[in-house]
Amino acid sequence: MRSSVYTGKRQRARGLLIQLALVTLMIASFIWIFRHAFRGSTATFAVLLIAALIWSHRERGDSLRDLGFRLDTAPRTALLFAPVALVVVSVALAAGASMGTLRFPPFDYSLHQLADLIPLGIAQQYVLLAFYYRGIASIVHTPGRAALLTALVFSALHVPNAFLMVVTFLGGLIAAAIYRRSPNLWVNGITHGLIVFTLGYTVPLTVTHNLRVGPGYWSWPS
Repeated sequence: MRSSVYTGKRQRARGLLIQLALVTLMIASFIWIFRHAFRGSTATFAVLLIAALIWSHRERGDSLRDLGFRLDTAPRTALLFAPVALVVVSVALAAGASMGTLRFPPFDYSLHQLADLIPLGIAQQYVLLAFYYRGIASIVHTPGRAALLTALVFSALHVPNAFLMVVTFLGGLIAAAIYRRSPNLWVNGITHGLIVFTLGYTVPLTVTHNLRVGPGYWSWPS
């Protein structure tokens, strides 16, 4: 009996590793090869990625509530994120003001930018936490180690942008720690979008490379 249980655990862990590797390969291939390979490449990638993620969650038996698409944890998650967001935004604004690199667009365009960045932030936090962190934590069974590995994967997907690699590594660690205590992808995603918006318009473009990754990093400015 003990042997069969151990074998079952190994098989589940192997299945999770395959799922993690498959999604990582899909994302990396899109960033480095297929992003501008043909018309509709982004839509095709999105459909394939969503299908792979749904398949993974069905295999794991995850519900939307399990993943963090819920409202009951929103107040606590917001309280946990508030000090982090306040420090990051304050430092970015102060640094931008001292360097003369503040360049926020007009209010209506800023709203338009946030309307794009916040859904993207929710999507990225979903992949980062609901897929990677939960999957890795199921294998290593150590929250700290799972957070570290998740942050490393998140950072690696932003190669070769050194600025984003550092930011996403630190952000991944913090997001995973908060998610473990209070899972809420809505708050995570909104915070992600607001911080990206702030960094994008305060940090010098020579440092951020307009937040580009993959081949686009070298093609900016075109």
